[in-house]
Amino acid sequence: MLMKLYHGTDRISATSILAKGVDISVGGGELGRGFYLGDLEYQAYLWAYQQNGANAAIIEMEMPESDIIDESRFDLYLVQDVSEALHLKKEIKSISGARTYLFGVDIVWSPVIGGGSAEAASAFHQFKFESQKAEDYLNSTSVKTTVSR
Repeated sequence: MLMKLYHGTDRISATSILAKGVDISVGGGELGRGFYLGDLEYQAYLWAYQQNGANAAIIEMEMPESDIIDESRFDLYLVQDVSEALHLKKEIKSISGARTYLFGVDIVWSPVIGGGSAEAASAFHQFKFESQKAEDYLNSTSVKTTVSR
């Protein structure tokens, strides 16, 4: 089964990602350094619009779901629930680690906790790609990358 994931950004960055590929070292967020993808396009667009206004853009990446959950391919850290995600976010924020903190795995899979209620957050997921191996995968022919907005 194919999985579609979305990254909210600005138009210039979206064009750069299409041309040059993903660079995990330039991104960061609530769970530290990496390239973030979420499972809801509208959520990625909302974030991008809040940051960039009319210059908002969405990168869509389509990949085999089995690739992400294959334990022999990637070392995956699964954040169990919203309370664990909120705890991790608080710890990372306390050390100013939004652009530096790493879990030491390929991919972190977590509920989205950026805003809104805890109940709503548990329904949405994000994937933080943080290793070179994960970056290489995102830039491979296994992943179809397009700009959806």
